[in-house]
Amino acid sequence: MKHWKIIVVGLICLLIGGMIGNVWPVNQLTASSNQATNQSRRPLIFVPGSGGTQESYNRMLQTLNRNKQHCILKITVADNGDLKVTGNLKSADKKPLMVVAFVNNADGDQHIARQTALFKTTLRQLEKRYHFKQFDGVGYSNGGLVLTQFAEQDSHRTALKRLMTIGTPYNDLNPKASQKSAMLKSLLADRKKLSKQLTVFSLGNIVEGDSDGIVPISSVLAGRQIFTNQVAHFTTLMTNDPQAAHTELIDNQTIIWFVKRVMINRETPI
Repeated sequence: MKHWKIIVVGLICLLIGGMIGNVWPVNQLTASSNQATNQSRRPLIFVPGSGGTQESYNRMLQTLNRNKQHCILKITVADNGDLKVTGNLKSADKKPLMVVAFVNNADGDQHIARQTALFKTTLRQLEKRYHFKQFDGVGYSNGGLVLTQFAEQDSHRTALKRLMTIGTPYNDLNPKASQKSAMLKSLLADRKKLSKQLTVFSLGNIVEGDSDGIVPISSVLAGRQIFTNQVAHFTTLMTNDPQAAHTELIDNQTIIWFVKRVMINRETPI
C-alpha cells in the first residue's frame, strides 16, 4: 500500500556500536569482457549537498563501516564527465558504499540540473565497471534534489530501489508552504514518472522554531507532495535534536542510526 508516515523522534543517544586514486575518462570506463554482471550487487551511493566533496560523508562512513565489512569508493565527477575514483572494490562485496561528488558543486537550480545529468552518466559508467544494475541512494540537502530528479528521469530502468533524503529543501528556503519554488513545481510536474517500486525516506530535524537552522521544515515536508501515492512506500522521519543543525545533519548519530537501519540493513522503521 502506498503510504507516508511521520515519526517524531526525540533526541536519541544511539551510537552505532591501501587507497588508490584513478582518473577515468568517461569514454574509457568500460566493463572487462571476461566479467559477468554481478546481479546481486547493490551499492549504496551517497550524494553530498552544494559545496560538498567526496569527503563530506567521512564521519558517517566511518560509523557505518566500523567493522570494515563494506568497500568504500569515492568518486569526483569533472565538468566534462571524467571520473576520479579513490578506493578498491572486492569482487565479493555485494553492498559497497560509494560517494559521488561533483567538481561543479554550486547551489542553484541550473547547477543541480547539471549535477543530475552528470550523475546519470556517471552511474552508467559505474554500472559497467562494477557490474551492478540496482542501487540505493542517500542524498544530503541538495544532493537529495539530485537523486529525486534522477529518480523521475530514470524511472523506466528502475535502477534506484531505495532513496533517503536528509534535510532536502524541496521548496527551497521558502518558509511558506503555499508558495512553491520553481524546483518544487518541476518535481511535482514529473512525479508521475517515479517508479512504483521505489521506497523513499525523507529525514528532517527541528533545531529551532520551524527549521533545522537553514532549511524550513515545511520545505522538507514538501517531499510528501512529490512522493505520496507515486511510489511503493514513502516515510517521513523527523528528529528534534538541538545539536543537529543543517550543516551537522550527516554527522549526527541519530541520523546515522536511521541510515544504518533502513539503508544498510534495509529494514522498515515502522
